[in-house]
Amino acid sequence: MRGEMNVWLVALLLLAAVAYLGYNGGGLHQATTTISTPDVNNTQEVSISQQVTAQQWPLKTVRMEFVSALDPRKHVNGIHVEFLPVGAVPNDPMRTIIDQADVNDGYAVFTGGKIFVGKTYELSINGGSIAYDKVTTVKIPMLPPQITEYTFENAQKVVPVAHFADINVDTPANIDLNIAGESGVNYKTFTIRIAVSDQTPEGAIKNPVLILKTSDDNPLPPGAIVHIYATRLQGTDFGVPAVDLAGYFANETPIALKGSFVWDEDPSSTYMTAADSAVYQIKVGYDADSIQNGQKLIIALDDLGGFKARDKVSNELKAPAQELVITFEK
Repeated sequence: MRGEMNVWLVALLLLAAVAYLGYNGGGLHQATTTISTPDVNNTQEVSISQQVTAQQWPLKTVRMEFVSALDPRKHVNGIHVEFLPVGAVPNDPMRTIIDQADVNDGYAVFTGGKIFVGKTYELSINGGSIAYDKVTTVKIPMLPPQITEYTFENAQKVVPVAHFADINVDTPANIDLNIAGESGVNYKTFTIRIAVSDQTPEGAIKNPVLILKTSDDNPLPPGAIVHIYATRLQGTDFGVPAVDLAGYFANETPIALKGSFVWDEDPSSTYMTAADSAVYQIKVGYDADSIQNGQKLIIALDDLGGFKARDKVSNELKAPAQELVITFEK
């Protein structure tokens, strides 16, 4: 009898210990204990199963630091940050916003009291005109019950938006090309600059592209542009194909440009910085007989992999496109 009482006493002590650990450790715990106690006549086994669910409570204040991915010593301000449920579409106007804040003095401070410990959230960063948008997930760890404020240990990195330098070199950005009296295929050469503007040296251009296109209101007819060749005269090799680019023009296919900055958080993207700069000569062969007065050839630089492409959170344009517009005149 005494042995049986000892078994149950030990069992109760173990049950209390399991409950204590579940409360202090947080999370969901399943504990099973088997006790074998020899008695005079038999051996008793007692199994204890206790499931403990730690509470998840809201924090009064959550702080998150924001720095440049190019130079983590420098804060990035003026961007907007939202905590969303995991899987939310960040640019959906009907999305559920758990909490939101603007970044000032390098920090976003969330005070809505709706961010819970032990939960994972989608973090939606709207960079506006300042930085490229970013979507990632973050987790608030389990914390002791007395903790009501939390600051993320690691800063969030974003890429400040740089601008292109002027594309035109020694010519106006808008060229009126007089082809009166010409017939058949003729050639003209133009010089362009691919570089980051001196006004935005601390930023980068995400997925830069070279675009060869015509205007939408008075387009060149098919076959009007016969050949286009790009030759690097100096500077960075941006990877422009050393082939006839007339097919890129015909289909308005963006030509991806290389960049020197590789970001481990976004390895599939290319980032062009102030370290990247080159001058290219563009040789254009055109059929003067098929071109009408006022039709245009546009040589452009843009970001985000396409002409007038928009970012994933803000749905906004980022680096302003640079255009060299050649208007054929007869």
